[in-house]
Amino acid sequence: MAWLSAFVLLVWLGAAIMAIHGNLKLRRLDRFEPAADSPDLPSFTIVVPARNEVDTLAPALSSLLALDYPNFNVIAIDDRSDDGTGRLLDSFKDPRLTVLHVSELPPGWLGKNHALYRGARQATGRWLLFTDADIVFAPDTLRRAATALARTGADHLCALPRLTGASPALKIALPVFSLCFALAQRPWQASNPRSRAYIGIGAFNLVNKAAYTAVGGHEKIAAAPHDDLALGKLVKRAGYRQECLAADRSLSVQWYSSLPQFIHGLEKGSFAVLDYRLTLVVLVSLELLGFFLWPFAALFLLHGTALTLIALAAGAILGLGAYGSHQLHFSPLYGLGYPLGAIIMVITLWNSAFKIRRRGGLVWRGTFYPIK
Repeated sequence: MAWLSAFVLLVWLGAAIMAIHGNLKLRRLDRFEPAADSPDLPSFTIVVPARNEVDTLAPALSSLLALDYPNFNVIAIDDRSDDGTGRLLDSFKDPRLTVLHVSELPPGWLGKNHALYRGARQATGRWLLFTDADIVFAPDTLRRAATALARTGADHLCALPRLTGASPALKIALPVFSLCFALAQRPWQASNPRSRAYIGIGAFNLVNKAAYTAVGGHEKIAAAPHDDLALGKLVKRAGYRQECLAADRSLSVQWYSSLPQFIHGLEKGSFAVLDYRLTLVVLVSLELLGFFLWPFAALFLLHGTALTLIALAAGAILGLGAYGSHQLHFSPLYGLGYPLGAIIMVITLWNSAFKIRRRGGLVWRGTFYPIK
């Protein structure tokens, strides 16, 4: 068993090196100085889709209207809401804000994608910023983004927000989710034109309008559950330059406040990322449980060299968990729950697969979307 223990150790050392090295390579939005007023500052249109967001919308929209950028407008789309979202949007009186009310969803579209499409059609800015209705912006975010665009030459700029308000159980799951996302998408490689890595972040998806139009926009990804990543893939595959920045001092979101909300929230995209294939669900589940749990179980089963190697692998897991928790602004002690976080991710994945297969599609925000 020494060879298996050595293999597991090498896998975890490789994952740790890749994740930490990638995180260090990721540039930070707050390191870009806010752009000063100038006639050359690009114009931005911020597109915000909202369906039943009455509980989170007010702080997010207020933060957008408090941006200190001189040349932007906001298009907010009430996507068939029945909870007062539309009335709340209409209560904001600002000449920079346009509110669209969508009452019907055309066939073949997911609601959010259609709302983003409707907003983009009416955009007047040179740049389109797609964001969610629960993202809170710091006042200088657009000024820093303008500087980042000028210095990087990016056609598509994404930014990772800070996650706030997570419950203790969720703080155990999120570091594992973040590691899986980072290793799968490699956001630090998105700017490399020779890499196939691409990125898209729903909290902050800023794309040149000319590039957006050239790749077909949201019409091209009308039924994609992971709209942000799908748009990023279109842009990168078309040869446009991408950049991903850490923005935990500029953007914040209470993504999910509890573990049940997290599991339900990932129901839409987890099975979709695996192309609705149960074989991949099984494979990924075995990988997660094997690599996260086996080293700890093996501590009681092995001896000699194999025990030493597997103990080092277990140490690497807990160390990476502590590092990931710290990066999310959680206590590093939550890293001790890394193995439990893997179990939560497997439950989340199977919840998505089981419900979508049983229904023949996914139910999201009160609308049924068939897999086909």
